[in-house]
Amino acid sequence: MEFNITLQGNIIFGKGTLSKVIELINHIGKITLIVTGKKSTKESGALSKLIDYLKDIGVNFVLFDKIEPNPTLEIVEEGGRVFLENGCNSIIAIGGGSSIDAAKGIGVYAIYKEVRPFLLGEKVVDRKIPSFIAIPTTSGTGSEVTKYSIITYNEKKLAIVSNFITPDYAILDPELTLSMTPNLVRDTGIDALSHALEGLFSLGASPISDIFGYEAVKIIYKYLPRSFAKKGDYEAREMMHFASCIAGVQISMSGTGIVHGMGYPLTIKYGFPHGFVNALLMPYVFKFELPSQYEKMAKITKILGFGIGNDYFDAEKFIEILIDFYRILEIPKNLKDLGVKESDLEIFADEVFKNERLKRICPRTLTFNDILNIYKNAYFGVI
Repeated sequence: MEFNITLQGNIIFGKGTLSKVIELINHIGKITLIVTGKKSTKESGALSKLIDYLKDIGVNFVLFDKIEPNPTLEIVEEGGRVFLENGCNSIIAIGGGSSIDAAKGIGVYAIYKEVRPFLLGEKVVDRKIPSFIAIPTTSGTGSEVTKYSIITYNEKKLAIVSNFITPDYAILDPELTLSMTPNLVRDTGIDALSHALEGLFSLGASPISDIFGYEAVKIIYKYLPRSFAKKGDYEAREMMHFASCIAGVQISMSGTGIVHGMGYPLTIKYGFPHGFVNALLMPYVFKFELPSQYEKMAKITKILGFGIGNDYFDAEKFIEILIDFYRILEIPKNLKDLGVKESDLEIFADEVFKNERLKRICPRTLTFNDILNIYKNAYFGVI
């Protein structure tokens, strides 16, 4: 057994822990840049609570509230300029994964005064970004504990990957998730599930990352339907916030896979939520990966209480369990019904085939035709 892992950052978890930000004054400094979206944190009251706490401890802040889903390089660079022009000492991101990912990119700009070369793989982040606190208000991306920043450039979702961009502190207050709509609960929750499952099947997986993955799958299977069905179910929201976090810890060790790679162009062109499109793709990708990962798929079936003791049968059953789970969450069966054009599939497959970062950890060697066939199966709903 061999593995090499790095665990970074501090995690503060629990009801009402947003108030813990006042204990981090030494890490925040005199002026902090608050990175958030245009609406949700304002409407939920999360942003005003954070600002009140900062005022209580005498911290000045600059508000950068221009983040939208799939943050662009242009917005990230603008945020970086705002950070530098105002002499900020730290960054606090509050919101969904897009706000946290954008904040990581802003941190890179604050150090290097550029971001594009890091997205394109021309340069590597080799210095710590400014002090960084992440406060997620959704339960899915796990970005508050990962080394990844996903930024859109030239209509493609690209990644900066570095341990130096992992937040110093992640404040996970489940109360901040209570205002999520059912569809947001579902889409972000399925994103967490895609992390757990892809992390388990990744060639980058280790015995330690697997511990987080199996636990996250078990929690999500039990609590996501409850969280989706009932807005006021605090226990379900709390457990999903926890599952999202540990799946994030997992993928910082293992990486994800081609579900994410195949989902990116669909999100960019058609505007589908990231987790939603991951959900639709997972059964078809995992069917392709089954021959190389049947033991782990069988183990998941057993953990969920459906195993009969025959690994290959139980692995096949895993795909059925996933599809049945989607019925509860009202997820469609195919891309065609969503209005995706069949003519786009070859373009998407070519983009995915060029994504060496994700192909490298796919458990089966992928050809262009393999990717295209998975897309076509997802398009027509053929398992």
